[in-house]
Amino acid sequence: MNSANPESESDDPDLHETDPRLTELVAYLDGELSAEESERVEKELAAQPALRRNADGLDRTWQMLNALEDAGASGEFTKRTLASIRTVSTPEAQLTQPSLQNSRIQTVLAIAVPALLCTAVGFIGTAIGLNLARNAPAATPQDRQLLQNFDLLQNYQNMRQIPDAQFLQQLANTESSTAGTQP
Repeated sequence: MNSANPESESDDPDLHETDPRLTELVAYLDGELSAEESERVEKELAAQPALRRNADGLDRTWQMLNALEDAGASGEFTKRTLASIRTVSTPEAQLTQPSLQNSRIQTVLAIAVPALLCTAVGFIGTAIGLNLARNAPAATPQDRQLLQNFDLLQNYQNMRQIPDAQFLQQLANTESSTAGTQP
């Protein structure tokens, strides 16, 4: 192993298959070496930091793998899955399933019926509103005068603060003189 770049050697899959030192390191970690061979590997690990890092990485990897539980499906899950597969594959089940054409019709109806309902409600509401407008009482002269003076009525609070008509005339003259001087 090259101690200058141990990561590049450990990431190369071809190296794992052909490197006898890695094979020996794996055998050491698995406890498959004799006492003499284990002692020799331990001396090499003490002398070579790169080899020691590889051994630590392998050891941590196996510890994590051993910590994982075996994944397996419960017997109940398997029974339900097989039962559902049998149900779908039987001819009787195929007869009870709605055809693609029926499901398309149901989809169109599910969209069209609420849309038509909303349209009908809109037309009925418009008809009622127009009927109420036609039957509304005619505006009296007093109503027309209120509508003509609507802006004045909205600003009544502000206009109460004006002392007299002379003040408004002075204000109008000031505005017209400044409007004539502006470009």
